[in-house]
Amino acid sequence: MPAPILHAWIDESMRTVGVPRPSYLLGGLLADPGRCDPYRAALARLRTSGVKLHWRELDARHRRRALDAVAHFDAEILIVIASPMDHRKQERARSVCLERLAWELQRRGVSLAHLEARTTSLMLKDDRTVDRLRRRGLITPSLRFEHRQPHSEPMLWAADLVLGLIAATLAGEEQAGDAMRRLADVASVVHVDL
Repeated sequence: MPAPILHAWIDESMRTVGVPRPSYLLGGLLADPGRCDPYRAALARLRTSGVKLHWRELDARHRRRALDAVAHFDAEILIVIASPMDHRKQERARSVCLERLAWELQRRGVSLAHLEARTTSLMLKDDRTVDRLRRRGLITPSLRFEHRQPHSEPMLWAADLVLGLIAATLAGEEQAGDAMRRLADVASVVHVDL
């Protein structure tokens, strides 16, 4: 039986307040893309305003509902956290996270990683990081990366939600810890020192 096709939907977050070490987070969900349409529909039903579900724009009740939906996805959560982050060097932190994340995705058999789009110049930095990883032999061409606009891909909303949850957990928010325990069986968190 062939291995399932896996895609990843990746977002970023930073947490500098309320944490012992300022942190940069990069990660999201890994899932079979052929099974994601019901997940997209579930997320779209939860959208309250704007073009996407965004952790920082949701109240506690909506966060709980959104995370309950994500908990029912047949998906793995993978997050890389780099710390302590110097806020003046967040692109360095992203590059370190992307390097480790790419290695983790390759190891899990992911064929396509959808990164949330950023400015053109910052997306080019991501592309250069991926090219450098390929030249060093850390990842192969079988793992592709593309940038996607969040308004056109609800799976990126799920990535934002889990990153928001992990960041809140780092800050010791009690409700976040409760929600994280529900996702613990499908979540992998990798810490990288900067």
